[in-house]
Amino acid sequence: MGMKQFHWNHLDQRGKIHKVGLLHGARTGHVLIHVNGKITSIDFKVLESKQYSLFIDEELIELNIIRHDDHFEYTMEINEEVKTPLNAARKKERKKMSMQSLMFVAALVVAIVIATVLLFRSDWYNAKDDVAMAELEKKGLFTKARIFTFGNNKFTYNYVVNQEVFRIHSGNNNYAIQDGDEYMVKYLPNNPRISEIHFVKPTEKQIVKVQQRSVADCQRDPDNAIDCECLVDVLYEVGGYLGMMHYLNRDASESQNLQFNTKGYQKLVNSDLYIAQLSAKCN
Repeated sequence: MGMKQFHWNHLDQRGKIHKVGLLHGARTGHVLIHVNGKITSIDFKVLESKQYSLFIDEELIELNIIRHDDHFEYTMEINEEVKTPLNAARKKERKKMSMQSLMFVAALVVAIVIATVLLFRSDWYNAKDDVAMAELEKKGLFTKARIFTFGNNKFTYNYVVNQEVFRIHSGNNNYAIQDGDEYMVKYLPNNPRISEIHFVKPTEKQIVKVQQRSVADCQRDPDNAIDCECLVDVLYEVGGYLGMMHYLNRDASESQNLQFNTKGYQKLVNSDLYIAQLSAKCN
């Protein structure tokens, strides 16, 4: 077993990408951590589970080396629970949003609903919306967005354009998303508030996150005799990111999860390509 190398991309609050790397000698236990090409930590003889903490632009990052019986697992997580100025501001913002939703009185809600219905039915609004979406389709640019979930199954997605943070409130969460997930968002350069999130375009970090979740989910099954990392590799190779999402939601019915469920999972794992790849690489 030689030196294992792992790399992650961290998107800070201003949209800047920081490259985080970890090298670990599985035999010697020596550890080297670097951020944007600069060494931040060196450790020796790390042969058991251990956690390393570092700050990137006020965000507390935790790198974990997890010892299993026959291998090591490596993860990078953002700690949003510890008391830091950034986490305090984040919690204050979420609390503010919740409080604002409670302040609406019945008369105001009725007025807004009536006004919204009339607006949505107007020819002006429909024409305006069609023009904006057509322009977004032709001239839109992609950037990374981070998701924040809150009450009533709703979420916002945040992204940065020209050092300005845009927070877009979206409707019901019906795509099996989690707080902190990252997907690409398409926005208009001349009006960045006009945007559309693309759940079929996960970021590199999101793909790694779901790969790690899938491996951990596989390893929790005591009756599973297959190499979980190999299984997830085949899922990704055959079904891509959506294949891993089907795997994580393999016990869900269509009524519980329209996109990812038992039916989608069974269609994937019963395909000739999946069976052949699994037999060739994991048995």
